[in-house]
Amino acid sequence: MGIFATRNSKEIYDKLKKPAFAPPSWTFPVAWTSLYTIMGLLTLITVTAFEFYKIDRT
Repeated sequence: MGIFATRNSKEIYDKLKKPAFAPPSWTFPVAWTSLYTIMGLLTLITVTAFEFYKIDRT
């Protein structure tokens, strides 16, 4: 989805003056995809636990 925000964001990022410890640009999509996948799995686990143990959500 972020690819539609700015079409030339990779070029903009590559031109920025970055410190030596800055990660390469390919790490951001991997990190965000992993983060959202983990959040989705944890949400599924939580909802399943609520239903399995009949926990009142209020």
